[in-house]
Amino acid sequence: MKAFVLGSVLLGCFLVPLHAAENAVDLEASRGADFASQRAAIARDLADGETYAELSAEARVEVNAGLDAMQRMLDDAGSVDAMPPPQRVALFNTQEQVNALLTQAAKDSRRVCTRERRVGSNFVVSSCQTVAEQRRQREAGADALRQGTLTPASVLGD
Repeated sequence: MKAFVLGSVLLGCFLVPLHAAENAVDLEASRGADFASQRAAIARDLADGETYAELSAEARVEVNAGLDAMQRMLDDAGSVDAMPPPQRVALFNTQEQVNALLTQAAKDSRRVCTRERRVGSNFVVSSCQTVAEQRRQREAGADALRQGTLTPASVLGD
């Protein structure tokens, strides 16, 4: 029974990275061999200010700590195949935490542009925002409406 449960957990850990972000960590495909190049790509994307722009400082620290932990585990064992099952599960759990943070940040950092006509004008205005900025603006509007502080100036942005 234990073998079945452990096998199921490992299988789940191996399959989930398929849904992760483009530069997310995928140790199953490489068996840990090119972790350094994957880590370098993530570091480059974190530094570019666009790919993971919506990743909070706390999440950045958590991602870097997870990558450091994964590096230590791989250095200690030599490869994913050489790891005992409990350590392998810990490695893939850490991988999933890092991938979840990076995937959500990449989705939130995506820029969406809209073309709208301003009220009282025929001019079309282009507006570009990240998904997270749109969500924050929507939530701020809903909060203002609930609190009764919504005014025409706040709606029109004047």
